[in-house]
Amino acid sequence: MNFYNQLTKIGQIKATHGIKGELKIWIDSQLELLEDLKNYQIFLEDHQKNIDVYNVEKFYNLNNKLIIKLKDIDNIDSAKKFINQNILVKKEDNIIGIVKTLINYSLLFENNIIGKVIEEMNNGAHELIKVKTTQGIEFWIPYVGEYILEVDENKKIISAINIERLM
Repeated sequence: MNFYNQLTKIGQIKATHGIKGELKIWIDSQLELLEDLKNYQIFLEDHQKNIDVYNVEKFYNLNNKLIIKLKDIDNIDSAKKFINQNILVKKEDNIIGIVKTLINYSLLFENNIIGKVIEEMNNGAHELIKVKTTQGIEFWIPYVGEYILEVDENKKIISAINIERLM
């Protein structure tokens, strides 16, 4: 089996952080980390598709930005070469999960498809979905029982009720 097939891309290095070789990373929005990356091996892929392996020495979240420190990368000059490289991990490590999303689900209201979900967010109290109607009108719906009757995962349809006052 090809070694590359045993890896999965999880994101990209976006910038350096500080002067001690730390890096800001971006994780694909469709994925979530199930484990802290510290002590795991990651694989960095450059633009020529060359892959090098590194051990994560430190991993933390700072102001909603993920920061990693790679073993033996101890200064900003050494770290700069990694900017824009893809981050891959071994599939067998099971450290990533797929984020369930409702984006592109159709919205069914009064037996008619009236639009599609174009955005999701959490307002601290509950999840919200933003719908764009076939007429181009955009509005938010709280993802709660008062408005969401049912979600059909197979057909990718959300059945809504009581949304007249939200539109």
